Amino acid sequence: MRQNPSFAMTDVGELRRIVEQNPWATLVSSTDDGLVASHYAVLLDDTRDDLTVVGHVGKP
Repeated sequence: MRQNPSFAMTDVGELRRIVEQNPWATLVSSTDDGLVASHYAVLLDDTRDDLTVVGHVGKP
């Protein structure tokens, strides 16, 4: 995917705020029947300085 630097977010505090207020991720998978969108709850790992997103994907 092409990344446009004009839309890059560099404010780590703002990124943390957005993830904390919207703690969901959408994982899109390709199957024999087509695309499937799965929604997962996520958290930021506060023990790390970078923006590490933590979640859990279980077996169907």
